Amino acid sequence: MSYKSLSARLFLGSAIILAGLWLLSIRYYSECAFSSRSGNFTLSGTFYSATVGVVFEPHDSREHQFRGTSIPVTSLHHQLRDRTSPSGILRLGRRPTEGCGAAPGHFDYFLDMPIWLIYIAVVGVAFLLGRFSITHSTRAKEKELALQASIFNGGNAPV
Repeated sequence: MSYKSLSARLFLGSAIILAGLWLLSIRYYSECAFSSRSGNFTLSGTFYSATVGVVFEPHDSREHQFRGTSIPVTSLHHQLRDRTSPSGILRLGRRPTEGCGAAPGHFDYFLDMPIWLIYIAVVGVAFLLGRFSITHSTRAKEKELALQASIFNGGNAPV
């Protein structure tokens, strides 16, 4: 299979997966969380409205170690539905931890990224790795062919 054919199949397949994930994120709000039993932190992720969100809560320990939910968008509160965009949101920051009041140092750290940005990063890295491997293997093959040519010509061929 040629490099161009492989790249075309990669882009087409990942574009179909991206479209499916986008459609799923428009219809459902999904959340999963991991809470450490040994430390007081929770790591949670959300997938909603073409956005993947990750939240690190250093001062929170929930009662369940693993938790995952998925609900239809129609059952969400209208304020959450109205503040999102079908093209995704890019945000990075911190916010006060809910339930801790205004205590200093009690913040949650979050990162929200649109799924198309993740798609571009993954496909870009795959493209660069494929390009590097093709270039690297071509140079190695040329060197090997040059060595074989010098052996067959009695060592008179230029290397």
